[in-house]
Amino acid sequence: MDLGIQGKRALVCASSKGLGKAIAKALAKEGVRLFLCARDAKTLIDAADEVGSVATEPVTAMTCDLSTEEGRELLISQVRDTLGEVDILVHNVGGPKPSKVETTTLQDWQTGFDQVFQSVTQLNEAFVPDMKKNRWGRILCVTSLSAFEPINDLAVSNGLRPAITAMLKTLSDEVA
Repeated sequence: MDLGIQGKRALVCASSKGLGKAIAKALAKEGVRLFLCARDAKTLIDAADEVGSVATEPVTAMTCDLSTEEGRELLISQVRDTLGEVDILVHNVGGPKPSKVETTTLQDWQTGFDQVFQSVTQLNEAFVPDMKKNRWGRILCVTSLSAFEPINDLAVSNGLRPAITAMLKTLSDEVA
């Protein structure tokens, strides 16, 4: 399939397994230059090799923790050094730890917010201006069914995933 994105540049977060890796492979087959990231170095290296085996453009991988501001800043810096700009931004991050509302602490909420919400907003802040300047860009956000229907014992995810969806809809209305 030709999606018309050959030669574009993409950052795919949490791309060492699951949906993130599948998205990276699909983009690689389309001729997209890729920057992959994940927390686990070994899994990420294996995924980068697998994605690279179907790629026609370079694949770069970096271990980082998107739940910290420092991790996000380092990622942004490395992506800028490697790709320059990002045309396709794929948000994907593991969910906050399971909990019930009654047993979720303020620190659990803050940790989840940093991990799930702030990773999206900080990467958008870094790369959406390039998309606007170039009058072309795509943002894909892998969230959870909890964005639409709460899932038992996932209090933090149930609270944050709909917020991400609403924020990205607002962003799309503002920049589309």
